Amino acid sequence: MDAETLRLFQRTSSFRWVQIQLLAAVEYVRKYGPGNSEAKSKKIENDFLDIEYCITGAVVGCLATRDKKMASMFNGVNPNGVLIS
Repeated sequence: MDAETLRLFQRTSSFRWVQIQLLAAVEYVRKYGPGNSEAKSKKIENDFLDIEYCITGAVVGCLATRDKKMASMFNGVNPNGVLIS
């Protein structure tokens, strides 16, 4: 991989990371409300793992999931990507 390709990939990875993190933050506020300390920690932990998986899928352009929320997030940032569900 040459230097220019590597820089492009890193920018794309960073861009996808920011996109998914912002969508996840909006989803968190929609789901739990702003400043809600009653959110279930196990569910939040699972949400963070889903976010990391979705970022990887968005970078490579393909995601396999049956989770509707994650499929929706993936389609939102990568509408031309391949979704296997």
